[in-house]
Amino acid sequence: MNSFITKKVVSHQTVPETLRKTREEQELNLTEISQKLSIQPKYLQALEDGAYESLPGEIYAQQWLRSYGKFLDLDIRWLIKEYQREKGLQLQFTGFDRQILEKGNWFAWLTPKTLKIVSVTIATIAFVFYIGSGVYNIIKPPTLIIREPSNNITTNSRLITVTGKTDPEIKLTINNELILADANGDFNKEINLSIGLNVLEVTAIKKHGAQSKETISIFRQGQQVNKANNALSIQLDF
Repeated sequence: MNSFITKKVVSHQTVPETLRKTREEQELNLTEISQKLSIQPKYLQALEDGAYESLPGEIYAQQWLRSYGKFLDLDIRWLIKEYQREKGLQLQFTGFDRQILEKGNWFAWLTPKTLKIVSVTIATIAFVFYIGSGVYNIIKPPTLIIREPSNNITTNSRLITVTGKTDPEIKLTINNELILADANGDFNKEINLSIGLNVLEVTAIKKHGAQSKETISIFRQGQQVNKANNALSIQLDF
């Protein structure tokens, strides 16, 4: 043990981790330290395990922690402050005070080390979920709803209006012609139909490439067909 140099403490380590790691680095065992400090090995072990509920009282706990930390040349002020924070976190997490913990060891596993593991696990799951949601939003095809016209219809009109809805900030085309949608994703476009079958391919594309497509087939009748239909209708009337 060095009496003149105070060992620096790695801030992300817990008190139990710091005690055990420093002792092992100095190649010391608990029996040897117990004899020099007149502290039972089981209480030194409790400090290294973070099993603060196993200690006989707060006064003893802090006194033994000071002695143990001084023996290992650790920062005593940091040890006490971190010990108080970790113990308070234990009690807050379990919702029970020290007397209840002494009656039953139901929450003895909630040591600073396990609480740290639980916190890291929760943070990792939250991060993965956040990344996963972002990836899904990128690869998910955009919304594309065609309100009018219906598919597979026949019309005599030369013009027809295509209306629908997609997501905001989406590239929208009808037969590769760029169509502008409003801030809410609503759009309408007047299309000039040729005589015969017209196939309209409406495509919504995200900036990362995901896309949705809808195909509308419209048959436009010519004037001769209309005249023939009218003549047939007159004949049927007679």
